Amino acid sequence: MPRYHARELLAHNKEQNAEEGTLMARRAYAEVWWTVQDILDAAKENEVELTKNEARQLLTSVEKGLEGSMIAAGWTVIENALSELEHFSGQPRSGH
Repeated sequence: MPRYHARELLAHNKEQNAEEGTLMARRAYAEVWWTVQDILDAAKENEVELTKNEARQLLTSVEKGLEGSMIAAGWTVIENALSELEHFSGQPRSGH
């Protein structure tokens, strides 16, 4: 989803949820944005020369992989947190 679409959607949801009193239940809790400048900075740190266009092309080529990896990493963090809750409470999570 392009950055501007995601921001418009988040702003719309925030307004709508605030009106309905459900802001906490529908709040987006984590966002990651990768920019051309991020790629240029990383390239510089690794002594790789890239133009802005090359950095943009690189991001485009890895975008789906980034999305999938970030989603998987997020679920791992959530599952670990749930396991810790279960461990400390001594109660199995519902559905187990």
